[in-house]
Amino acid sequence: VSWEEGKYTIEIVFMGKVIAIAFFIVSDSAERGNADFTIVWKENQTRISSIESGQLSEDEIFSELDQLVGLESIKKRLHEYVGYIKYMKLLDKMEIEPMKSINLHAVFSGNPGTGKTTIAKMLGKIYKNLGLLPKDTVYEASRANLVGRYIGETAPMTKEVIEKARGGILLIDEAYSLAVKSDDNKDFGREVIEAILTEMSDGPGDIAIIVCGYPKEMEAFLDFNPGLRSRFKYIYDFPDYTPAELMEIAHRTARQKQLTFSEEVSAMMYKYLEDNFRTRNRSFGNARVVKSMLEEAQLNLGIRVINSKAETFTREQLCTILPVDMNNLLVKQKRKAVQVKLDENLLESAFDELK
Repeated sequence: VSWEEGKYTIEIVFMGKVIAIAFFIVSDSAERGNADFTIVWKENQTRISSIESGQLSEDEIFSELDQLVGLESIKKRLHEYVGYIKYMKLLDKMEIEPMKSINLHAVFSGNPGTGKTTIAKMLGKIYKNLGLLPKDTVYEASRANLVGRYIGETAPMTKEVIEKARGGILLIDEAYSLAVKSDDNKDFGREVIEAILTEMSDGPGDIAIIVCGYPKEMEAFLDFNPGLRSRFKYIYDFPDYTPAELMEIAHRTARQKQLTFSEEVSAMMYKYLEDNFRTRNRSFGNARVVKSMLEEAQLNLGIRVINSKAETFTREQLCTILPVDMNNLLVKQKRKAVQVKLDENLLESAFDELK
């Protein structure tokens, strides 16, 4: 079927009745955006704009972004990125420089619980709002979704995942697990990387691929194949949340769960988060530590309420975390001090090795 350039209308008919009308344009050049459509009910027609149909405006998107706890450097870079896209569009509109193909792919480097998935979802909204992608969806995948166990399985599995994500963002968690440096011919991770590179280079450009994982491992991932660094030009570093930021996340999460607690409990929570932060390692859960803390405190609250054997409860009694509900968490954190006799010979041997 050949189509001439111009404006067209498509009608959706259900059981002989027109229930919706959509409008589109046929042209030699692609212009991504959000089409308006009309809902038909009986004799009435209601025209629905893209904003009314659920798409957030730019101001609404960035208001949501800026309200996130921490991540100041990430927020700043996203603001600057959108500004640059607008600048490029102006150059194109004034016929100074044609709009180039925009690299939408990125690396999210950071420890667990630092907001990588949340920012990916925000980026999806930004890309759609700018007309860079037709959808704001984020399809999450990992090695298990991409790599097959036998020869010939990996390529179709990877292609299927890409097609499911097409139009939006494909978020690959722990992407470094695909870059296994070994002589094992049974590891097909490199096959996935090659398929991703092919999509990024020769695909239609209607997908953004974001890879994420631990900082050190993601550096090794980018070095695994010479083509990776050239295609993943945008690298976003997600730092660990500070104790103060974790406490702010705790307050917000508690409000969502309709939980309340006193200043005394708040101080106990801060100490718990601060101690976890001081002793953190690469597996430190960041915001996940907050979620775990509140879940265990609420568990202790529930057990205490039920064990009270009261016949009726007020809303305050059911939703207020008391100091006793935090005590168990703090007790678990404490380690029993063990006195160990100093081994002089072992100490001297260790110093000799350092010389």
